[in-house]
Amino acid sequence: MSNDSRPTGSPMPFWMATLLFFFSGFSALVYELLWMRHLGLILGNTTHAATTVLVAYMGGLALGSEYFGRRAAKVLNPLRLFGALEIVIGLYALAAPVLFDWMQAGYRGAFAHGLESPVIITSTRFVFALLILVVPTVCMGGSLPAIAHGLVRQERRFGAGISRLYGVNTLGAVVGLLATGFFFIEQFGIHATNLIAAAANLAVGLTAVLAGRAAEPEKAAKPEPVPPSAVNRRDTLAVLLGVGVGGFIALALEVVWFRALVLVFGSTTYSFSAMLGVFLAGISLGALAFGWISDRTRRPLTAFALAEILIGLYTMFSLRWFNDMPLLLLRFLVDHSFSWPGMMAARFGITLLFLLAPTLLMGFAFTVAARVMRRQTHVSSRAVGAVYAWNTVGGMFGAFAGGFLLLPLLGAERSLILLGIAAVALGILIILLST
Repeated sequence: MSNDSRPTGSPMPFWMATLLFFFSGFSALVYELLWMRHLGLILGNTTHAATTVLVAYMGGLALGSEYFGRRAAKVLNPLRLFGALEIVIGLYALAAPVLFDWMQAGYRGAFAHGLESPVIITSTRFVFALLILVVPTVCMGGSLPAIAHGLVRQERRFGAGISRLYGVNTLGAVVGLLATGFFFIEQFGIHATNLIAAAANLAVGLTAVLAGRAAEPEKAAKPEPVPPSAVNRRDTLAVLLGVGVGGFIALALEVVWFRALVLVFGSTTYSFSAMLGVFLAGISLGALAFGWISDRTRRPLTAFALAEILIGLYTMFSLRWFNDMPLLLLRFLVDHSFSWPGMMAARFGITLLFLLAPTLLMGFAFTVAARVMRRQTHVSSRAVGAVYAWNTVGGMFGAFAGGFLLLPLLGAERSLILLGIAAVALGILIILLST
């Protein structure tokens, strides 16, 4: 798909729409960092509280991708739908400070009655987090299916198109994360940072809505006809199982690796930003660099399975280097006079060593899975919505399991070994299901 192409239902070039989606991802990560901080101050900054908020956040994303994946297929102009979702997110962000104040008052009132049970406390936290996050996260989850339905409609180019959208959106998230963690909050403060992200959302939304209005009616996107060919239910089962369990493994790996790497270079905001930045950048680059393969391979499910197997093998193999990291970090800092730039370079370098290869494969696996699902549903938005929803739900449970079960019960090293074995087993199972 060339950069000058004008996809069906869109009066703007693909590169321009992709640029809008970049800023959509940028704002989404700014909000995630800001809102997680707000909720941490209200609900507590414990690991359990943070994991509860993350589960609520990802639950909203999954709901939005599933609902709008189906809804966008019936919309004549999905670019306008995408714009409307972005405007709702921006407006919600403007109202967020007041909503957080209301939530704080309500949360204090709930605990004024002396709740003591851990189950009740966790459930209360989840309900409050879900109530405050459900509107924006549902809209965020719906943005990818909506824009995909308007921009990526040709099946033979679906893999390349969706990899570019997904990769650029995730790249925007990386920029938003690093800008917020290293610059915006320190220079402008939380309130101004929130305004910057809201302004970006509103600009993206208004541009998309105006572009959608400028589209000629006969060029508006129409629901794609479903061919009479039978759907391969085994492939559908395999890809949904794959992205669900793969999402579980990916987020559990993220949680466990973050805890393990914190033991090497310390727990600070900068450490978290560096680790999450590498994690997201790897996924983005994996989608952008290798997504085109999904259009050319005759066995995309096998390619997905091999990606999962390689994730597992690399995770287990890389543990051989882990015990050497503290000494390597110390030597590097000595060589750089214990400077802050040297410390940050070491953090990024060590994180890249352990996370870059697996996350590249994760980005590739997502685009391949979406390509397989596109063949099954014959509708771009439904394919993307289903894959994103299952992947997010799996990730939601993976984050929960990593923080609440694996680390407390097994520790970091055994958890990583178990997750590596699970990834290899998943790949083998997908191969068996697809043959």
